[in-house]
Amino acid sequence: MTLVERLRNPTWESDGPITEDKPAKLNVARTRADMEEAAMALHYSTFGYLLPTADQKDSMTIVREAATEYAQALEMLVPDGPDKTYLLRKLREVAMWANIAITRDADGFPRGE
Repeated sequence: MTLVERLRNPTWESDGPITEDKPAKLNVARTRADMEEAAMALHYSTFGYLLPTADQKDSMTIVREAATEYAQALEMLVPDGPDKTYLLRKLREVAMWANIAITRDADGFPRGE
């Protein structure tokens, strides 16, 4: 059984009734082979730098400008506080993920491969 299958269908170990003092334990082996298998599920370029094409750079610029305009509107309209901070951080995160999405196909492979 693969690591993914074990995570989807865990078994619970228990040697008797489950109590507050003796909870059940999730049995999911974390071996080196399991970790290598999980790592292999990622595309080889997942953590690598993908040089965007000229068209991708243009798309990234458009997305970045749109995110900047939205951030400026939020800065003017939303009162200062933790919610505003969170909102702007998430917008920044979304803009970064948009850049990644522009350089990749839906299956995670770099566009053009």
